[in-house]
Amino acid sequence: MVILRDVGYIEKILDALMHSGITGVTVLNSRGISADTYHRHIEDFSIARAMEHLFVSDKAESKILLVLARYKKAVTLARKRIEEIVGDIDKPKNAIVFTVPVEDIYGLLS
Repeated sequence: MVILRDVGYIEKILDALMHSGITGVTVLNSRGISADTYHRHIEDFSIARAMEHLFVSDKAESKILLVLARYKKAVTLARKRIEEIVGDIDKPKNAIVFTVPVEDIYGLLS
């Protein structure tokens, strides 16, 4: 899964995913918590402050890319290509990339 903060990169990332061997991507429009809402509703817990860069932005619009990949090699290559496009994903507000294991998938033809 990719949470893309700068939606201007979407076409380049979709191309990179295809070239990484990934052919199935669902793109969802999303909106993060705005800074005003976040600060009004969250108490000053240290963990919340530490993770603030993940949730707060001046520009709340983003894209979520749901990606299914059959092989770990494709996931690794896709992550590297995404980072080439958006820059260091460990820096705040670039992108968030994570994987979730999928045990069963129904409704897809092989």
